Amino acid sequence: MSTADSRPSASSALDAARQELIDKTIHGAAGRIAAERYADRVDTLAQRLFFEAPPSPTPVVILALGGYGRRHLTLHSDVDVLVLFEGPIGAGEEQFLRGFLHPLWDLPIVVGHQVRELADFARLETDNPEFLLALLDARRIVGDPALHSRFLAAFHGPAAHAAILALLQSL
Repeated sequence: MSTADSRPSASSALDAARQELIDKTIHGAAGRIAAERYADRVDTLAQRLFFEAPPSPTPVVILALGGYGRRHLTLHSDVDVLVLFEGPIGAGEEQFLRGFLHPLWDLPIVVGHQVRELADFARLETDNPEFLLALLDARRIVGDPALHSRFLAAFHGPAAHAAILALLQSL
């Protein structure tokens, strides 16, 4: 039996992570550390699904967004992710997306996802301030570290942050 065959299913792994958080809550220990531990367990699950998916022909990185990005994940929190590709999304990238996202969607969690190319961040998407706000807390879960660095350079700058603040003030 291979290592992959001896691991619990993705659903069982999620159930175990949830049960751990419930147990911590029952024993009065469901503070920040418990929420971070739960986020870490969901990270491990996402990493597993990433490596079980067909490989992307172009660099890809999975980022946690919003509260999940801050590691403030509670039992019924949405798990918001950004799947970021270095270049255009073709058939091979679509195959990776199906292999990664479909098993994630099959789990009993609410998954919010965005799929983007790095070039999409050359200009801010001003009609979606909630997404921009969630991006401020983006945290790499798995995937190409160099692509993540290029995303940070493209998105996190004084001009982008000032524009996001102006958008949020106008809401």
